[in-house]
Amino acid sequence: MIFEHCSYIIDIDGTVLHNEKAINNSVAFIEKLQNTHVDFILATNSISSKQKQMARLLKAGISVNEDQLYCPIDAINIYLQQQNITRCFCVASNDDIKQIQCTQNDIDPQIIVLLDFEKNNINYNDIQTIVDLAQKDIPIITASRSPFSLSGQTKKIDTGAFVCLIESIIQKDINVFGKPSKFYFENAISKLKSISVNDKNTTKQVVIIGDDYQTDILNSKEFGLNTVLVKSGKYEDGQEDLCKPDFVTDDLLMIV
Repeated sequence: MIFEHCSYIIDIDGTVLHNEKAINNSVAFIEKLQNTHVDFILATNSISSKQKQMARLLKAGISVNEDQLYCPIDAINIYLQQQNITRCFCVASNDDIKQIQCTQNDIDPQIIVLLDFEKNNINYNDIQTIVDLAQKDIPIITASRSPFSLSGQTKKIDTGAFVCLIESIIQKDINVFGKPSKFYFENAISKLKSISVNDKNTTKQVVIIGDDYQTDILNSKEFGLNTVLVKSGKYEDGQEDLCKPDFVTDDLLMIV
């Protein structure tokens, strides 16, 4: 085992799964973690419900509990609760809006939550509504800054592309609650049962595994986490030289 006495935060898309198929010996890797009682969570920037995520993983041969999944919705709901926010204008599909523990309100919201622009085919007027509300000093948060996602080998426009557009208009930064935000990682670490939040060396006990050298590796290194770059998904040749991970592999079993 490369990382002794560590817990794992494991990216899903591009690392464990490619579309609906398990990759990188991920099935055997997860089973080994489970059989040896190594603490881990599967972390994603997807806003799909936990039930959909679990069904997708199970179809690929990976069985996990709901509390072993972590996504931006978790981080957003924690934040809304901490700030006592009860009204939000959530940009997303109806199914995704239901995951947010807040009342949908596009007239007098306390906050704007950007989740998804594709499913409901968000249009010019919707974006203008966001800009109008922002000009009334309504804060905006988002699940992701990723400008694209991969569908096979095809890049598809993702939420982050619209986030950047809106930021350029309102001239303000939009806080991110998915990877690679500090809030996301702190709350992901808090879900690891074997990690004490009061331990000053917490980050040294955590390994993050992912395929995105920026979102998964560079930002994790800034937080002091151990890092594994997986050569699949968004990975491109030579990116390990850009982020200097602790380990590089295309076989997850090589880690344990």
